[in-house]
Amino acid sequence: RQDDKTNNALAMVYSNNKKTFVEKGWKDVCVGDFVKVKDGGFFPADLVILSSTLPKGMCYIETASLDGETNLKVRSAISQTSHLTDEKQLAGFVGKIKCEDPNRHIYTFNGNIEIKDESNGVFPLSPSVILLRGAKLMNTGHIFGVVVYTGHDSKLLMNYKKAPSKRSNMDKITNHHIYFLFATLISVALASTGASKV
Repeated sequence: RQDDKTNNALAMVYSNNKKTFVEKGWKDVCVGDFVKVKDGGFFPADLVILSSTLPKGMCYIETASLDGETNLKVRSAISQTSHLTDEKQLAGFVGKIKCEDPNRHIYTFNGNIEIKDESNGVFPLSPSVILLRGAKLMNTGHIFGVVVYTGHDSKLLMNYKKAPSKRSNMDKITNHHIYFLFATLISVALASTGASKV
């Protein structure tokens, strides 16, 4: 039920057909989509921030669900995309992001963005532009971002670990002995039944 709730949570994704943002489930968000996240909202995937309502494309995020820290962190877009503050400008933006393969390191990110119609159109991307799934946007009207990792490729899920067993070794050994004794009892009962009929 919790998986269904997360997968069907709604995100604002830009539609090229409708030329505006439409609601889609998190499970339908794809790499390369433009996403709009409002203040207090969670990021549906790992995003590269393009712009925000704050000056210079800055935003504040809370990463308590990732690293347990409740203090707000600052992320900011590169200057070449920070001017994309409305849907019309976003619709005309064409670029290509090349980045490292998905990994579990939440504090590192290496990549670059190639922007069409820019002289020397390749610009480096640092960890300060990445917005990780599970983090929360705070004290910022909204941000525009582009999806780089989704689903099990996101850093949050790559760091997920199965809960360790809380059973002690003594419990495991005792259980094996009980199974052995039970099997022995069944064998003796069957042998006795067979012998009594002979």
